[in-house]
Amino acid sequence: MGMNLTGSWIYEEDFGYGMSRGVAELVQVGNKISGSIQLREEVDGEDPFTVVQQIEGSIQDDRVVMVGVSYEVKGQPENFEYCLDSWDGQLTNKDLIVGESEDSDGLIGIFVFKRQKPK
Repeated sequence: MGMNLTGSWIYEEDFGYGMSRGVAELVQVGNKISGSIQLREEVDGEDPFTVVQQIEGSIQDDRVVMVGVSYEVKGQPENFEYCLDSWDGQLTNKDLIVGESEDSDGLIGIFVFKRQKPK
């Protein structure tokens, strides 16, 4: 396996009535992926909020599959509910993953992970 996804990735998702943008920190060991994604979610007609999801997943050939396993919402009441996400994407080159996301409520979006270049 020549590809390693370890590093920082800029994240953007369009889910039809809003956008999510943020940064994912991924660690790849073998074909397993773990890490976190911090994103700002902007839903049409609602106040934006920030959420951090812990994620797990795997890479097989050029297919990348990840799921949110826990979350913390910043700056919202404790009873604020958030639907964990899953991502199913294609590694189109070593620096770009494009695919479809779905949250636990069945809301589908289109996402892009773009590798952040070291400074």
